[in-house]
Amino acid sequence: MDTAANSAPPWVSEGAQASGRFLAEVGLPMPILNPEHAIVIKATAGPVANAMGHH
Repeated sequence: MDTAANSAPPWVSEGAQASGRFLAEVGLPMPILNPEHAIVIKATAGPVANAMGHH
């Protein structure tokens, strides 16, 4: 049983949406990888909402 693959955060298979503020303050949990493995993360910008929730 590969415990590293079984302990991957849900965003690895499901994807995630987060604000820049959230990522700066909280971050994104990384999956546990063996040294010979790698992961590529693609981040794209979405619509920007102000504090009132308007675009």
